[in-house]
Amino acid sequence: MAARGRLALYDAQLGAEGVVWSRCWTGASGAVLPTAPTDAGHLVKQTTIKKRFEQFLRESSLKVTPQRRRIFDRVFSTHEHFSAERLYAWLREEEGPRVSRATVYRTLDVLVKGAFIESLDTGTGELMYEHVLGHHHHDHMVCLACGKIQEFRDERIEELQRLAAEKLGFRVVSHVHRLSGYCRTCGARNRSGSSPDPGA
Repeated sequence: MAARGRLALYDAQLGAEGVVWSRCWTGASGAVLPTAPTDAGHLVKQTTIKKRFEQFLRESSLKVTPQRRRIFDRVFSTHEHFSAERLYAWLREEEGPRVSRATVYRTLDVLVKGAFIESLDTGTGELMYEHVLGHHHHDHMVCLACGKIQEFRDERIEELQRLAAEKLGFRVVSHVHRLSGYCRTCGARNRSGSSPDPGA
């Protein structure tokens, strides 16, 4: 069954100083989400990562259960950001009560610890997640009004961060770069005098 939620929009442009791209998750209610590509190469990679996940569970003294396998499959079948509650709702819709909320939260923690997925603190008190399969490193812009998450990457920013770390003798393992503010639509509402807060 196709998941319903935010619609993925993709846009890319070549800047004078390097590639600048963005991908946006809108709040479009009822939009059918794209699922993971079904080409053979992608399926091989997903199968390999699933084996690594099961190995990681065993190394962490955790059982490889049908529920954990199902959660893994559902996470890697979508290319949008999702919260634990959204994931739980998808599984309830598709699987019924066979997967508990507690199992969803615990399995997400395991997936993060094993670097199979990444978590994003949106500043709203709710973590969002995305899997790493086929995703290059990118940064995020989060709208404080509608919750829209826009992914972007700018090589100029990456280079400046690299130079700053090099100057200080710092070895970067990973970094999180989040911009909080208002998207184009909510910002326009704010400038026109209406509240950007959809709940206002």
